[in-house]
Amino acid sequence: MGGASQIGLAWAHYAPRARAERLIATGRGVLSTFALVAAWLDGEGLASAEETMMYVLLLAYWVYSLAVTSVAWLLYAPPVRLGVATHLVDLSLFSLLTYLAKSPTNALFTYFLFAIAAATLRWQWRGALWTAAGTLLTLNGIGLFASAVMRDPAFELDRFMMRSVYLAVMAAMLVYLGVYQDWWRREMSLLAAWPQALGREPEYSPRDVL
Repeated sequence: MGGASQIGLAWAHYAPRARAERLIATGRGVLSTFALVAAWLDGEGLASAEETMMYVLLLAYWVYSLAVTSVAWLLYAPPVRLGVATHLVDLSLFSLLTYLAKSPTNALFTYFLFAIAAATLRWQWRGALWTAAGTLLTLNGIGLFASAVMRDPAFELDRFMMRSVYLAVMAAMLVYLGVYQDWWRREMSLLAAWPQALGREPEYSPRDVL
């Protein structure tokens, strides 16, 4: 009985979902650290109330990412709700940071690539598709607001279009990667189940086996 429970704990620890959560948490920690360092090194980081708010949010996100990373690595099996909750927090914070930057052409848009990649690891192509749709709608909404409503003179339409297309292409590739993963898993499942069915028929020749 004890051996079975140990096997169950080991499986939970090394299950694909648990490994994906640890990888995402580690990536979030690295991303938040470099973002905070970049904001700190920026000479005009606290020139306005919006930039001060961005710095505070980046600092809070760094602390949050360290806490999530600790939970993901210390627990044998991170709960399923952890992935959903952190994904929603990531998307909300990335949208808020992009809005405060007043320009979707800002390098903050790369955070959305992280969110789409994380969705692909968690929920394969469906997660990547829905996350990509949400991020593109968010970026285009912020761009439309900056251009048509705020009349921001710093808004550059050409860079905005280029980065929107770039994000769409990367999202499409990640969606395809998720579809490929599903197909690969089905193929591996069929290969794993095939010898059991074949072994019941002794009359199969080597040619049939091949």
